[in-house]
Amino acid sequence: MGYVITPEFTYMVNDKLGLGVDATYSTNNIKKEDRDAIRTANADPTFDLKYTQFGGGAHAKLMMPMQNGPFSPYLVVGAGVANFKAKVESSDPAVAGDKSKSGFAGRVGVGAGYKAGQQMSIGVEGDYNFMSLKKEDFNGVSSAPSIGVKAVVSFLFKGMPK
Repeated sequence: MGYVITPEFTYMVNDKLGLGVDATYSTNNIKKEDRDAIRTANADPTFDLKYTQFGGGAHAKLMMPMQNGPFSPYLVVGAGVANFKAKVESSDPAVAGDKSKSGFAGRVGVGAGYKAGQQMSIGVEGDYNFMSLKKEDFNGVSSAPSIGVKAVVSFLFKGMPK
């Protein structure tokens, strides 16, 4: 289990399309059961594995406004570049170390907002995130997928008041 921080800015081109930029920072550890199995198999009580990912990109949101309703579901798709780092801690110097590579990253997801005022909405979004990796760089691992569920707070800025 780990966490993901994803700030983003979306410019609404019209009431159905938003275009924007986003950044992502995530960190994750190997499952405790897997870590303990490796520690036992290799007689290495210090073994641990941590993944970190940082990147940014562009996204599009296709809004589906509900007629005269406060709910607004949407689809989101995005693409960009991310850096993936795997760090191994071990008392064995042949195993310990870290490796870092950059590659293509993307996301697809769905969300919904609830209009909580004239210039604010609150909602939830779920998305599937992925990053392409070369198998030879990470011992046969060719992607770094994750599923995110996040709370969304949106503010609408309409220029200067008259």
